[in-house]
Formats: sequence, structure tokens, C-alpha cells
Amino acid sequence: ADSTELTLMAASHVERFTWSKAEPQDPYTNIQISMFDPSTFSDEVTYTIRFFDAASVTRMIRFQSDNDGTDSSFTITHADLYDLVDQLSHSPVPEEHVVWFVTATDQLYITESSPPSHDTRYRAGFYLTIHRRVTPGVQPIPEGMTFTLHPNYPNPFNPGTEIPVELHVSGHCWLQVLDLMG
Repeated sequence: ADSTELTLMAASHVERFTWSKAEPQDPYTNIQISMFDPSTFSDEVTYTIRFFDAASVTRMIRFQSDNDGTDSSFTITHADLYDLVDQLSHSPVPEEHVVWFVTATDQLYITESSPPSHDTRYRAGFYLTIHRRVTPGVQPIPEGMTFTLHPNYPNPFNPGTEIPVELHVSGHCWLQVLDLMG
């Protein structure tokens, strides 16, 4: 729905975006557009979902819908939504405002989903706010458990450095390095 707020949870948690297919779909198949070109086009419709940064509407990421683009749904994990926010915002923001819409194509014509009719800002799609309260896949360190973060080397460095981390249990960890502006 338009103006949905979504809080990211565990990395494996799944969200599903759905939409309605136009009914009836175009009944024509194997269409030859030109008598000079023997190419034919089918009316097999595929769907692409697009996500835009709502502030600038300049950064966009697109995905095929489920089942190789033929389903009227798109399933994504919270880990992938977390990455999507990173790609759209280009910074570690706690929330991102996103506009999403769907395009349908039969490889000849492209149709976009209709934006909400009550939208006074005339956005091209549906508004979504994604809150990043939890880092996907990273759980808080249990009480009594410790880790050691060693100094980087070489220091100073150009172009790379290593930052050793000791954990008492093997597994994945997440280290975020920020500049003075966050």
C-alpha cells in the first residue's frame, strides 16, 4: 500500500510486494509489426519492480518479479532491502524514503503501474519508508562475551590497511568505518 512504513528485522526475514495484473491482458500473440521485418512478438508479459530514492528520484534499482519476471509479486529479504537502502542513499542512514512502481512489458510495449490517485505530490509510484533499526545478520554480543579490536596496520596507509578483530566464537561480523561526517 502507499505510504507503508517498514522496519527491517533479521536478515532472513522476507517482504513480499504484490500488484494486480491487468485483466484481460492483450489477447493477441505472435504479432508481426512490419511486413519488412519477419520478427514476431508474443504477448507474454513480464514485470520489473523499480525502487527510487524519494528525495532526488535520480538513483534507481530494478529487479525482475518472482518466477523470472512472470509473477505479479516480488519477494526480497531484509538483508537485501538493507543493501538497497545503502545503494539508494549512498550513506548509512537510519531510514530511507523510497518510491516504487512496477513496469509490465510484452517486449513491444511498456506500461507503468498507476500511482495512487490521492497523491497530491504526483509521485510516479508508491511511497515507502524503510527504517533500519537492526543491522541484518548481526546479533548483539551476549553478556560476558567479549571481542578485541586491534589497531590497524600499516598506519599510515595507502591504499589499504588491515584491522584485526578477535572473536571468542567463529562467525560473521560487521565492522562499519565512518568518516568524521558519519
